[in-house]
Amino acid sequence: MRIYILILILLLSSPVFAKEPYKDIETYGKCSPIIEGNNNKTTVNCYDIDPRANNQLNELLDKNLKLSQSLNKNLELLQKIKEAEEWAKRYHDLEESLKAMGDDDTDAKNALGLIKEGELDKAGAILDKILKKQESQGDKTAENQYNRGQLFLMQYKPLDALPHLEKALHVLIMPHLKEKPNLLIP
Repeated sequence: MRIYILILILLLSSPVFAKEPYKDIETYGKCSPIIEGNNNKTTVNCYDIDPRANNQLNELLDKNLKLSQSLNKNLELLQKIKEAEEWAKRYHDLEESLKAMGDDDTDAKNALGLIKEGELDKAGAILDKILKKQESQGDKTAENQYNRGQLFLMQYKPLDALPHLEKALHVLIMPHLKEKPNLLIP
């Protein structure tokens, strides 16, 4: 009797452990996808095309997909190269700017060293310290605000860079606007 109960339990519970079947795929038109095996290899079957031509169609679709994937990888690589070149330009601009602050400025030297080591967050903290010390020094403040903005851009934080770049621009433009208030009016 126990064996019958065990068999009955196994029969009733087997649907619970069964693999979920593919969801119904609705197709429109004359062509339908066919998903084969566990690797989800998909072929397309067009019912009004000779099977030999349909095989050729699927080979061409596979080649086109591989070509498209290859092109996407190449485009991604080109985008990465472009971003790397922009980053390198910011790096060199920031390096030159910090070197121009002179050998006496230990904070600038420390920030530059940290940037070279890739410690951008720590370099940013030093630039923030420089900014606090130089807030009243006009052009130097603009330069350091610009440097801080560039460092944020190197970290791909444009929203953090924006206020610093805006302050740098403000410091540089405001004296000229006081002299010539209509300077920006076309």
